[in-house]
Amino acid sequence: MTPEQAQLFLSECKSHRLGTGFALALSLGLRRGEVIGLKWTDIELTESATIITIRRQMVRENAGLRLSELKTKGSRRDLHLSPTLIELLNEHRISQEEEARLRGAAWHNDLNHIFTSTTGTPLDPGNFGRCVSTVAMKAGLGHWSIHGLRHSCASLMFSTGVPLEAVSDQLGHASTGITKSIYVHLLPGSGALASKVMENLLYPNSELVQSSEKQFVARRLARRGLANDNKSTVTSDLVGRPGLDPGTLGLKGTCELLWCVGLVAYVVRFQGIVLCSVGLVSWCWRNMRPKMRPV
Repeated sequence: MTPEQAQLFLSECKSHRLGTGFALALSLGLRRGEVIGLKWTDIELTESATIITIRRQMVRENAGLRLSELKTKGSRRDLHLSPTLIELLNEHRISQEEEARLRGAAWHNDLNHIFTSTTGTPLDPGNFGRCVSTVAMKAGLGHWSIHGLRHSCASLMFSTGVPLEAVSDQLGHASTGITKSIYVHLLPGSGALASKVMENLLYPNSELVQSSEKQFVARRLARRGLANDNKSTVTSDLVGRPGLDPGTLGLKGTCELLWCVGLVAYVVRFQGIVLCSVGLVSWCWRNMRPKMRPV
């Protein structure tokens, strides 16, 4: 997603019951199982920030839904929540408490999940993912999956210059190599960025090659004008057409004269052959035909 598309999607999420979960997936790059596996106790308010802990995911097996602990060290991570996400979570909690009050004894959220079904039971990963496509369609964005939100999160972070290591930690990859292999096409300017950073660090006061873009363009135009002036000194009358006449200076007129003389000689020769042939045929007709004797 582009930033504009992401904003349209988040705007449409406000009217969906699970919209806060989709906002978390897009903003934090969470997997679908990680989103619906979150509990309210995973959110911790510290002195400097609000942290959400990613430790488990909801998976579907043959026996049904089950909470599974994340296996790799990189997958288990603590992520910072922005003020906007904190506000969305507070509003979602108020809505969930209202649902629980209305359902009464039919409400069953014994595991204290942040995102549940309409009766408080755990969400199915497949159903949760299909809701993303519904929201995206209503926003006029076409089909998008929950994994597409995670991919968009990485794309948007790379586009704003977030370092590779930070993106890898955010997504919960086992190593930066995995992140780089997946999103290498989003890092075309990393070499130029590194060069610029080192230039600013090592040569902060350097005045070498400090020409502006306008000066650079002016120099190019000046060189182009000089080249055109040099070309205009050679007269076109002295240069033949490429591939037809020699480009040697002073020979074009001579070659045209020789070409005309050759053409006349060829015509004269052809006429001579024709005249000779006609004379020979006429002589043969007069002398070789049988003569008639008078009776």
